[in-house]
Parts: sequence; C-alpha cells; structure tokens
Amino acid sequence: LPAWKALNVSPDRDQIQPWEDQRAMAAATKLCVEIPCPCRVQIASSGGKCERTELDACLLFDREAEYSLSKGIGRKIDQKELLAIMEQASYDGTAGSYLNNRAMPAPTLCYCCDCCCHLWTAMKRYDVSQEHRGWAKSRWQPEVDAKLCDGCGACADKCPWQAIEINFFDSKAKAVIDTDKCWGCAGCALWCQPEAIIMRCVRPEERVPEKLPSLH
Repeated sequence: LPAWKALNVSPDRDQIQPWEDQRAMAAATKLCVEIPCPCRVQIASSGGKCERTELDACLLFDREAEYSLSKGIGRKIDQKELLAIMEQASYDGTAGSYLNNRAMPAPTLCYCCDCCCHLWTAMKRYDVSQEHRGWAKSRWQPEVDAKLCDGCGACADKCPWQAIEINFFDSKAKAVIDTDKCWGCAGCALWCQPEAIIMRCVRPEERVPEKLPSLH
C-alpha cells in the first residue's frame, strides 16, 4: 500500500484507485483495531528492537477487528488515528502489506519491516528471488529527476528494499533506482527534501484481482 501523500503529487495521480489509497481505505473502515505486531513482539522478547518504527502498525478491520476485541486483544482506533498510523508507518520506511485484491477494506493491514518481519527477514537471509516471494509489487514506481536530486543519500539510507544507490555522474552525486528491487512503497518520495523523486503509475489496474479466488 503506497504512501498517499507521495501519490497525491504524482503526475499520474488521476490513476489512483481507492484500493491503493490510504485515505480511501481508512474511510471505508467501520471498525479498526491495532494489535501488537507479533514479529516485533518476538524480537523484543529476545532483547531486540525494531530499527524502523516504534509503532505496532498491525491493523485489523471490521470482522477481524470485532473478533480481536472479543478476545481482549488490541485497541480500537478511529479513522483519523488509523490514517495517522498509516502515514507515519510509511514515513518510517515500513511497507503496508495486505491481500492482493480490490476488496475494501482489506481484512488486515500489516506495516512490515526488513528487520523484524518473519517472512521478509527469511527472504533476505536465504536470498529468495523476487518471483518466488509470494508478494505483489504496487502499481507505482519512483522516478528521479536528476536535475533536482542533490545526492544527499537520504533515500538510499532509508530504502527498506535496498533499491537505491548514489552514483556519480560528471562528479555529481545522484540517486539511481533499481526498479527490479523496488516494490513501490513510495517512502523515498516522502523523504526527498528537494522533491526530486516522484511516483509514476507503471502497472495496469488489471494486475490487481477484483477478489481473491475461492478455495471451495
């Protein structure tokens, strides 16, 4: 789920769909519960700490939220706080992960990190190729305006996908994005002070299924 603030200033903002817009997802939610992130809880139990965020940012919606509250797990939050959590999680460099379909709202939304998430850390450790990760990239991809980029490196330092490098062209440092590694979270566009990074819509709507296939 890309950061809406980055998409909203994109030249392609007219292509934003509700199911990839943090604002629309928050508005469609009748009940939301934030629960302690199981991955970060486990890391903390071993004396570790998430290197990216202090948020739990593990979110349950509607029926899943009702069930969680019935078991005394998590805390109820309103739409305003939900959107604030999503915005901060995106800025912190975590990736909003949810079921790849157009249902509104998704049953769950986890803001995963590359230091705690069980799946993510395992894929990094064993160098699982992109095509076998079982995740789908967003429809969006960052683009760098070399004329505006000052080569500060903030994007490269914070990118959770290690998809950005700072290279030198005519002795000038510039950010270069490896689109194969990038998953389109849009965090880099939020961090870029000179606003040299913009998000472009590079994949069609049809790439995201209307609904998940039935198991029956």
